[in-house]
Amino acid sequence: MPDCTNYNSLIYKYRIIIFIIILIIFLSLRLYKLSSKFVYVDEYKAVEFALMSPRELISTLSTREPHPPLHYLLIHYWMKLVHPSLLEMKSSSEVLDCDTTSLLNNRFVLRLPGIFFSTLTLILLYGFASRIYNYKIALLSALIFSLSRFETFWAQTIRYPTFMMLLGLISTYLFYLIWTKLFVGAYRDTPRYSGKLTILSMGYILSTIAGLYTHYYMFFVVLFQNIYLFVKYLARSRDHAFSSGAIYRTSGNDSQYFLTKKIGIWLLIQCLVIVGFLFWLPTLLKQLRIASTDSYGVAHATISSIPLLLYRFLFMYGLQTYTPVGGFRGLICFAIFAILFIFSIKGNKLIIYLNIFVPIIIVFLLTPIKQLFVEHYFMFCFPAYAIFMGVGLEKITESITTIFIRQQIIPKKT
Repeated sequence: MPDCTNYNSLIYKYRIIIFIIILIIFLSLRLYKLSSKFVYVDEYKAVEFALMSPRELISTLSTREPHPPLHYLLIHYWMKLVHPSLLEMKSSSEVLDCDTTSLLNNRFVLRLPGIFFSTLTLILLYGFASRIYNYKIALLSALIFSLSRFETFWAQTIRYPTFMMLLGLISTYLFYLIWTKLFVGAYRDTPRYSGKLTILSMGYILSTIAGLYTHYYMFFVVLFQNIYLFVKYLARSRDHAFSSGAIYRTSGNDSQYFLTKKIGIWLLIQCLVIVGFLFWLPTLLKQLRIASTDSYGVAHATISSIPLLLYRFLFMYGLQTYTPVGGFRGLICFAIFAILFIFSIKGNKLIIYLNIFVPIIIVFLLTPIKQLFVEHYFMFCFPAYAIFMGVGLEKITESITTIFIRQQIIPKKT
């Protein structure tokens, strides 16, 4: 009889080895020419804000920038930690354009946080996909994430997208853990249960508030989470319980009372998130008045902007170039995207669908009022998109394996 313990241990070691290989590929692509890569125009603006004192930055953002301050503050204190003399420079061009030939120049140092946030996102992505699916999909999702030109580009900039992506994934991961603890398992009024729930809730509140102070599109993360919970509630309201995969019935006091208590806990968590953001609300209102006279985003978002965004998540071609690569290469890229997308449509979980499509569709519907369809604003969707495509890639490999096995087993007719 085979030793299951040794077999499971061997499988676990193979998973770790494969993930380490993916991580090496990931870091190699993002560290390659990091110090010599051209400076994106918004990087100058990010450094310009980061050179300001925190008080000056917050007062300036209300009149010159439509984004919250957290990422700029982070870059400011990163400069103060690793290279305090940078804060004495007068302009962003002085910081970024000096010593461009050195390997460890200012560009390299200031772009490292983006690589760090992106690396943490990859690790969390593997854990999240393993929890909701299996290790095969987790590894395939990590591979897709690592090879994405879109993610690689933004990881190599002194901008907020990878930080927002990390905070969005942390918030979603903790939301899923809170969901499973509150609504899938039985509620237990014990110190140990309450302690775990409190830790998860505090982590969720802090990561979500931090995300809102990084970019306002984190509101869509909170929105899709509440839609997910509401849909699950409607699906299981007759039984007064939530579950994943199967409905179980409760009896006695373990029904409507506990369901109401669970909903109350979740609403309290959401109220704490709102309270944490209220401190920035006056500045947000000022920014909205300024933004009403300016235009941020794509000049003309059309119905083709949605599939083009999903295509560019995998095959980004050039900076802010909304026309895909043409010719035979473009045809191959589009064919790969189309096949993966078709195989990914069925088999994904509701939380993945909502994470990707709720923000994109809502923003698109708002474009007649205000042009807000900017591709990197949806960076928080990308981990879910990598999982979405990972499911499709697993189905493709399973189909190919099944066909190969059938050809080997079924004898050919003579």
